Amino acid sequence: MIRGFRFGVIGAIKFRKPWVYTVFAATNQFDRDFDSSSSDSFTWFDYRLDVPVFSGQFISIGKQKKPINQERIMSIFALPFQERSAASDILYRSRNIGIVWSGNNKNNRLSWAGGVFNNWLETDNSRSDNLTSYSGSLTHVPLVTSDDSNLLHLAIGYRHSNNKQGLRRTQVPEIFGAPIFIDTGTPIGAGDTNTWNYEISWRMGSLWLDAEYTDVKIDGEGLNFTGYYVAASWIASGEMRGYNHRNWTFRPFPVSRPVDQGGWGALELGFRYSSVDMNDKQINGGYLMSIL
Repeated sequence: MIRGFRFGVIGAIKFRKPWVYTVFAATNQFDRDFDSSSSDSFTWFDYRLDVPVFSGQFISIGKQKKPINQERIMSIFALPFQERSAASDILYRSRNIGIVWSGNNKNNRLSWAGGVFNNWLETDNSRSDNLTSYSGSLTHVPLVTSDDSNLLHLAIGYRHSNNKQGLRRTQVPEIFGAPIFIDTGTPIGAGDTNTWNYEISWRMGSLWLDAEYTDVKIDGEGLNFTGYYVAASWIASGEMRGYNHRNWTFRPFPVSRPVDQGGWGALELGFRYSSVDMNDKQINGGYLMSIL
């Protein structure tokens, strides 16, 4: 099954401090997030301009990933699994149009990002009638060895939305093409929505332990939804997954002995337990638990 053809370009405008542009799109795309009931024949994933403003700090303008939830920010190619966890899929919208300020301290132990988003350019609503959200995160690396082989990642994120249109949440199991298991029914609203995200990751050589917890409260309805996952992976062929200190995510690991160079490639073994609960008060959206 072909999921979609994705294409794009990344380049730089050669100022004294280069401005970096990113454009990615897809045809026949079936991306999953909280509005997964729709499937467009053509989708703009990213159109973003990154402008350096101070040392180690950037302003990013355009359609981009929101700076919250490491699993969502990471490329799926960097994950040990073919699908993201159900909690990350249903409780976070991956991309939106907005402006983000991000930066790191001098030793790259502390990083932050925050932005405001409103996708009125891609809807028929005016900006004032459209949902506006604010997202931010703070990441700390309290432990890292000189050779970067042992690293501990801690992060906290927050998102606030005015939830003007209400939200309908749907979710399938963590297998592409599976039927919908969770459905909250008619749109949930209204009232401010506050989301908290907590992360911990420890990577020691080829071993990676990772966990996230999300808590969502909709004030006007007095509703509370939660989701989390815990995961472990081990690269049996010995490679180590890198870490990007600028956007606080783990990178895909390089294959040390590619097949086209006479090697056996790479082997990674992974385990993940995830849970998402969309039942509260009058909402009976469902409960989904998954083991991979």
